[in-house]
Amino acid sequence: MVKKEYKDGRGRIVKIDDEINEMKFRALNEVSESCRVKKVDYEKLVQELDGKFLTVSKIGELMVKCSGGQKKQVYYSEVLSAIKRLVEQNKITVERRVGLRVYYGIRKVS
Repeated sequence: MVKKEYKDGRGRIVKIDDEINEMKFRALNEVSESCRVKKVDYEKLVQELDGKFLTVSKIGELMVKCSGGQKKQVYYSEVLSAIKRLVEQNKITVERRVGLRVYYGIRKVS
């Protein structure tokens, strides 16, 4: 196997294999369609959100909680895109209401 040298974000030289065996491959984290490692457990998030009426900031806090400590903060756009994605996948239904703040009423689709 050939190891190539790369510079990481901090300028350190890192040696990485261009090819690995199946056992090492299976031990790696699975990548989602967007080529990112999923940090939030969305099934757990759906369970947490079911039947609640929350602001975007509170949904973000639940996303951090459902990440198992992998995420420290979640941006507003991440919350909105996660809600949109879960609706498109028919996992939840959403009602949006505006008072002093915008609240999202979320129900799990059975």
